[in-house]
Amino acid sequence: MANANNSICNFNIKIKHFFHFFSYNKTIIGGLLKGLVIALLGEKIKQLRQQRGMSLTELAEKANVSKSYLSTIERDIQKNPSIQFLEKIAEVFGISVLDLIRDTDEETVQPLDQDWLDLIKEAMDAGIDKKTFKEFLDYQKWRHSQK
Repeated sequence: MANANNSICNFNIKIKHFFHFFSYNKTIIGGLLKGLVIALLGEKIKQLRQQRGMSLTELAEKANVSKSYLSTIERDIQKNPSIQFLEKIAEVFGISVLDLIRDTDEETVQPLDQDWLDLIKEAMDAGIDKKTFKEFLDYQKWRHSQK
């Protein structure tokens, strides 16, 4: 039993490292955002640009991005823009990256507080991957269902 408790304790520490790391690693966050980017991102950028009365050239210049790259995004030829690109475009529009990529029909999502972000980063620093984290969540759900 002590060995099982040590394993759970070590696992909990790894999860904590995972969450802690998550909030600070833009490369990882960028990769996760690629999975969140909605199919209509290009259309949304074009719509926001036109609502603000901006030309493609004007937005590209203000965001300091390539006009041709912006065009490929708007025409849905390029589907996975970098986090840096998204940050630049969102800044010009005066919105967050999350608001830029989020489907406007979705419910408002509450941002994670700093404690959760610290926990994600720490778990990632400890080498926790998504599969291991999912297993931990499943275990916790099972454990709570036994009460």
